Amino acid sequence: MRIYDLPQKYCSPRIIFSIASIVGVPFSIDQATMLHAYGHFAQVLVEINLVEEIIE
Repeated sequence: MRIYDLPQKYCSPRIIFSIASIVGVPFSIDQATMLHAYGHFAQVLVEINLVEEIIE
């Protein structure tokens, strides 16, 4: 999952996992996001239940 236009003050793993938990179960944050070396998005691996409707 990519979270676009996330302000720097919200780039902690706790907040990113909280946002990602809206669509599924977050597992890990990519290395670039952890090092604050990303461009315009934060990236997190999320498990999604495909039986339920997918949120865009």
